Amino acid sequence: MRGIATSGLTRILSVCSPLVVIPLALDLMGPDSYGVWVTMTAVTSMFLWADLGLGNGLMTRTSHALAVGDLAQARQVIASAYAMLGGLALGVMTVLLVLTTFVPWEDVLNSGSSEAGAIATITLGAFVLNVPLSLIQRVQYSLGEVALSNVLFAAGPLLTIIGAIAANQAQVTATEAVVLMTTGPLVASVLATAVTVVRHPDLVPGRGSLALDTTRALFTLGSLYLAIQVLSAVALNADNVIIAQVRGAADVVDYSIVARMFMIAGLVISLANLPLWPANAEALAKGDRGWVERTTFKMTVLSGGCMLGIGVALVFCARPFVHAWVGPEVEVPRTLLIGFALFWIAVAVASPAFMVANAVSKLRPQLVGWSIFAVASILAKTALAESRLEYLPLAAAVLYAVCLGPAAWVGYRQALLVEPRKEDAHGSLGTRP
Repeated sequence: MRGIATSGLTRILSVCSPLVVIPLALDLMGPDSYGVWVTMTAVTSMFLWADLGLGNGLMTRTSHALAVGDLAQARQVIASAYAMLGGLALGVMTVLLVLTTFVPWEDVLNSGSSEAGAIATITLGAFVLNVPLSLIQRVQYSLGEVALSNVLFAAGPLLTIIGAIAANQAQVTATEAVVLMTTGPLVASVLATAVTVVRHPDLVPGRGSLALDTTRALFTLGSLYLAIQVLSAVALNADNVIIAQVRGAADVVDYSIVARMFMIAGLVISLANLPLWPANAEALAKGDRGWVERTTFKMTVLSGGCMLGIGVALVFCARPFVHAWVGPEVEVPRTLLIGFALFWIAVAVASPAFMVANAVSKLRPQLVGWSIFAVASILAKTALAESRLEYLPLAAAVLYAVCLGPAAWVGYRQALLVEPRKEDAHGSLGTRP
């Protein structure tokens, strides 16, 4: 619980970062270049599945290995995850650097910015490099070092803020500004890795740590998480792309500013639940269902209640705040605010139950729910984007409650029925129905 509380506190910088960065970046880059940047940022958010689900598989299996005292198995899982993602990142970076000169980014993004290609390449490149580097956060969570991990990764938004201020003061080009504002997460990942290596040298993979059986088992497990990551990332981050294609990149600006405010609040609530994942894995590995049930109930009430309060405050206060923040020309319809509030309340309420199902890989209900939600929400948003832009988050809220609410409950109940056992010699998950 200490880690959960610290998670919220240490993410203050994540909340403050966009408050500082957005007006500075918009003023410096202009609507077209800024629209390209936020659109490409949304695209990278859609590709959070680029870790092939291995990050989630790593956390699940490492948490279980540590719970039963199997350090050798933990090292094998860590080695497998880094080997697969490191090779993937190297290949993707090579392809990106070769192909970037042939992609007509201005046409693809419907933008008039002459720097669209450079901005897109830098944003994508920084994301690709950070895919394997950020695995260290999953390792830290598996170790129960949630507070330390959050503090170390807070360097990311802090450096982003510093980069935005420096770019604005120096009046650099839009491309240079993007460079300054995208290196923070990379530095944070490297810092976290160095700290973990020093604190836990016994978990550093050595000669013989890379085992084919473990790699195969982790890839199989990761593929299940991957399917859910693909569906959820695309469904939750399609708005900016849909708006850019239907209405133009400049129209993304107003919508993205309001969306970012709610996304920050919602993600803080969701990320506060993330430490429950390895904690639930450990508790279920030891057969402590009572702790899981009590904690899930408390966090459901706490998450939903906090997001409700934040949502009500933003519905009534966001409009004058946005006008003071980035200017009176930004439109903030009340319907848009209510829709975003309802959507993130639904996400906050479902998150604790999902953490239980994820802990023991009871993923089929989520897979079905996200499949239906992704298709239905994209179709609904595309139909509404031209004439009813403010209704996009409201439609998403209704569809999330209908599709993902039942999935969260069913997965949670299935997870509580799992009986603990130690892992076998082939590196199976360590649980059985």
